[in-house]
Amino acid sequence: MLIKAIIADDEIPAQDELCYLLKETGGVEIVGQAQNAEEILQLAKTVDYNTLFLDIQMPGLNGIDAAARLQEISDYSPCIVFVTAYDEYAVRAFKVNAVDYILKPIDLSKLNKTLGKIKNQIKMNKIETGDKSENEVLKRVVVKRDNRLVLVNVEDIYFVCAEDGDVFLTTYDEKFLVPATLKEMEKKLPSQMFFRTHRGCLVNMNHVKEISPFFSGTYIMYLNDRAGSEIQVSRKQTKKLKQLLSI
Repeated sequence: MLIKAIIADDEIPAQDELCYLLKETGGVEIVGQAQNAEEILQLAKTVDYNTLFLDIQMPGLNGIDAAARLQEISDYSPCIVFVTAYDEYAVRAFKVNAVDYILKPIDLSKLNKTLGKIKNQIKMNKIETGDKSENEVLKRVVVKRDNRLVLVNVEDIYFVCAEDGDVFLTTYDEKFLVPATLKEMEKKLPSQMFFRTHRGCLVNMNHVKEISPFFSGTYIMYLNDRAGSEIQVSRKQTKKLKQLLSI
């Protein structure tokens, strides 16, 4: 069972330490890092995650309030772990249903126990919600055109990307606003067809005509839509792309 985590701390050294410890334990994929609540909320719209490791004292909205806000807007309840140097926030933290509360400096044995709690919670969430992935895969997507709703066949989608907080779907020669988050779209679109090139974009591999190396280990996908769109593949996703294409 893979834990997909967003880490949020306004101090980069603290982020780096937690990332290192989580990688040492294994079974954890770090899908995003943030330094404040605004970055957390933006990441939550674009990446596939099930766990949040949050510092409490951050600029602007604190970690507890950010967690409460995420629970309001999320379509499911992520596992929340607070990682902080202060113990006086524990009562408030558990009011937002935190899985655990870890004090800095982080003890590795304590962290491993926390990961066990997270895995149990993820398992319980799956039991409660049921595995609906097979039934919920979309065949057509509802998009907006002026004041009308239009249905677009999944096969006709070239790519779906997040831009300035909104999500847009592009076909051969048109671009539509999608009334959903990128994370929701990734869950609904057939995974065998769509590939996440970076944290803000999904590409229909059936419409990719060429893939070329770019720089610093990244790649560029060239699509066969009218505009000849070019989509960059991040270094992290390049590794997954090579595995997918067996190259």
